[in-house]
Amino acid sequence: MSEKKQPENKSPLAKTVEELVPHKGDEQKKSGGSRPQGPNGSAGAPGLSPVVIASMWMGFGAYALTTFLPVALAMIGYGFSFLVSSLGSGSREKSGEKEATAAKAAKAANAAKKAKAGSEPGAKGVKIGLPQNLASQRAKEIALPLMLTLVGYVAGAAYPPASYVSLLLGFLGAVLALVVSGLVAAKRASITSAYVLAAVSTVVLAAIEAAAAWMHGQTLMQTVQASVMDAVSTVKPSLPLEMQGELATFVPLIQMLWPFSLFCMAGVCVALVHASARIAQLNVLARERTPMSQMKVWSFSTFDSPFWAPIALAVGAALFFFGPALQGFSATAVFWVQSAGLGTIAAVRFIFLFDGVGVLSWLFSKKRWGCVVRVLVTVIALYFEAIFFVLSILGLVDFWVNFRKLSRRAGAKKA
Repeated sequence: MSEKKQPENKSPLAKTVEELVPHKGDEQKKSGGSRPQGPNGSAGAPGLSPVVIASMWMGFGAYALTTFLPVALAMIGYGFSFLVSSLGSGSREKSGEKEATAAKAAKAANAAKKAKAGSEPGAKGVKIGLPQNLASQRAKEIALPLMLTLVGYVAGAAYPPASYVSLLLGFLGAVLALVVSGLVAAKRASITSAYVLAAVSTVVLAAIEAAAAWMHGQTLMQTVQASVMDAVSTVKPSLPLEMQGELATFVPLIQMLWPFSLFCMAGVCVALVHASARIAQLNVLARERTPMSQMKVWSFSTFDSPFWAPIALAVGAALFFFGPALQGFSATAVFWVQSAGLGTIAAVRFIFLFDGVGVLSWLFSKKRWGCVVRVLVTVIALYFEAIFFVLSILGLVDFWVNFRKLSRRAGAKKA
């Protein structure tokens, strides 16, 4: 006689771990006893769960937040985008199962109502099967990587010991990475969202610098001017005498570009997270054996400037050129107004630069030029862009003329 198997008493933590990291037998049962096969007969998806993969990327990335911030943000962005994209694909796969479960539940509910009314005595013992609630399962799957991210952040702050500024920058960078990668995974990332996040990060960085200057008994303007003068005094001896005199005339302009330098740092971080999150998204599609024809790859030839770009350019120009009209208030007000205007012009210029490169890429495809001609034209165009802003002007003209005849009804432009 076979012994009856006793039910195992498992702790809630063990049950949660089993739910998040399924066994091979459970995966085979869900997939009908067999897993999808690749071209060489191997399994279609790796054995590690997306939760485990995301936890490793986000945990190790959080540990480096206080030491290697750009690399840490890229790792966190990759892990979170991989997790959200995997959960989204799982939800789509289970949509048919949910519909079937809902139909069974409705049928059981009708049978129960009839049994209660006495019309079907045999249906008294029918149990109503409610649709599976995936919200709690998704919350558990997302909570574990986030918890390990927090653990990695605390461990990185403890060893090696980090300063308060590094801790604050690391925390804000992790939040930025989660937001950007979440937008990419949800397919809602655009050039507008990237610029908004970079602008908000710039304001936060400037506020941190202002707080640090206040703690040392200085104003932010004094700190900026002193740091620029120190950099100029370091570079000046290595320049020819003619350039040393010209450098002094550009010092006020360099000081005004200080907010733009913060915007560049924030923009690089946003771009790194966006790129790593997009790679994770493509990796999820590759694990699902998605054909290459169904993977949308971004191209410069389809880039189009958003509607607000010329407006921001006009506002920046107005702030820069009419800023001296505030001379009656204070020199500090004039400095910051002109800094905001010049920084806005420099930041928006990148949008029109991408637009100009898009027009150039479209022209290459239309004329079917060879690789040698494309390289030569690109080098010449970049050279004149550095001197006369040729590609940026081309992008600004394309906004009004629309050389490529792009459809502009979609509104938001994908990043």
